[in-house]
Amino acid sequence: MRVQKRTLMRILLIPLLFVVLFQGLLPFSMLLSSGVKSTMESNAVNLDSYMVENSEVILENAMIEQWSAIRKESAYLNHELTNLLQENGKDVQAFKTDKDLQKEYTARIFPELLESLRRDPTSGVFLVVANDIPVEAAGDYVGFFPSRFRSGDKDGYQFRSFIRAWR
Repeated sequence: MRVQKRTLMRILLIPLLFVVLFQGLLPFSMLLSSGVKSTMESNAVNLDSYMVENSEVILENAMIEQWSAIRKESAYLNHELTNLLQENGKDVQAFKTDKDLQKEYTARIFPELLESLRRDPTSGVFLVVANDIPVEAAGDYVGFFPSRFRSGDKDGYQFRSFIRAWR
């Protein structure tokens, strides 16, 4: 019988292959047996639910802030209307029918409405003077909702174009 000599390649390659295979399987088996995968999945779900709750809170706070601003603007508009009516010795019924008084009211409140657009550029300014027209009928609606505002001469132009809409 002939005895074959073992080559260096067989002596080193086969044990080295087993070691590399063992080193690859050991971390993978630890990962599967330790439950890390399920923990990571539950953490991802918890993180998503936290993000949704956080977004909900942010939206609620923004809504509350905007309603607060609307309430302040409404109080300002009512105050200016009351002052205008007292200065002219008129009541609300006379205001509803007097276009000149409505234009004067618009001229008074427009700078504040323009400032409102600067603070919140996502909305527009709508002044609804429906007079004595039923809700279902067409009325005079003046809306002003530019995409961007810049200070300077453009404000005066915007103001004049807003007033022209009443004529």
